[in-house]
Amino acid sequence: EWKKYRHLLVKDFHPLTPWHGPTDDSGWTVFVWHDRESGEAVLQAFRQETCPEPEFNAVLRFLDGGRKYTLANEDDGDSFELTGEELASAGFTIVLPEPKSSAIWHIVPASM
Repeated sequence: EWKKYRHLLVKDFHPLTPWHGPTDDSGWTVFVWHDRESGEAVLQAFRQETCPEPEFNAVLRFLDGGRKYTLANEDDGDSFELTGEELASAGFTIVLPEPKSSAIWHIVPASM
């Protein structure tokens, strides 16, 4: 997966959760790398070890509101489309039923 997305790791970085110290494992850690030129992004979500919440709503305010995007889960192959406006207002829900788990979502303009 690193090789597949390494080109994005030098692009814009967007933390979606507040910073927390190394001993705080009670929440979510979610961040996105986004290429403004191509519109492509990769989102990494981590449900920490003692996090009681199995869901996180990811609101992506940096995408083009007038474009449609395909979001694909790298782990289970699930994919769907939403507009940039929908992602900026309502976002999308990431579900990780088990604590101490993670997910990677690939986000591309639908025409890509």
